[in-house]
Amino acid sequence: MILRTEKIGLSSQVIAITVFTFLVLFVCCIVLPIYTFFAADSIVPFIIHFSISLLVVVPITIPILMYRLKNVVLTEESIIVEKKQGKVVLPINQISGVELYESNSLGIRTFGIGGAFGYIGQFYSKKLGNYTAYVGNCSESFFVTMKNGKKYLLSCNNHREMVEQITELIQ
Repeated sequence: MILRTEKIGLSSQVIAITVFTFLVLFVCCIVLPIYTFFAADSIVPFIIHFSISLLVVVPITIPILMYRLKNVVLTEESIIVEKKQGKVVLPINQISGVELYESNSLGIRTFGIGGAFGYIGQFYSKKLGNYTAYVGNCSESFFVTMKNGKKYLLSCNNHREMVEQITELIQ
C-alpha cells in the first residue's frame, strides 16, 4: 500500500547545470558540424565532425536521460526511488536509521552524474563515508542507513514529513 509519493524536485543549481550541459551538447553535435559544412570546401570534414560528435554525445546523453529522477514513494514495505528507467527499492525492515541531511555539499563524486538532472551515483564525504546519492535538491535531502551498512542520500519535496513517516515505520 502506497503511503506517500513525493516528487524529486530540482534545485536551481541542478537546473542550471542541466541546461548548460545540454547547450554544450547541442553546440558540439549540431552547430559545429553545420558550421564545418558551410566553412569547408568539402563535405568530408562535416561527416567526420558529425560522426565524432555523435560518438561522444550519445553515450553521455543516454545515461543522463535514463537515470533522471522522478519520485520517492513510501509504502509499508519499502522506500522506492523512481527513475525514468527503473527504480531503487530500500526495504523498510532493512533500514537501521533515517535522518535529515543539513548540508548543501555532497562531498566528492566517485562515480556517477554530478548535476545534470540531479546528483546520482557514488559519493564520499568525511562525515558520511561512502554512500549512494539520488538527489535533485540538496536542501530537501535525507540520509538512510541500512542494516548491512549501505548508506543512501535521497531527496524529495516535503522531505521532513517523509523522514517522520519513515521513522514511524522503522520503530
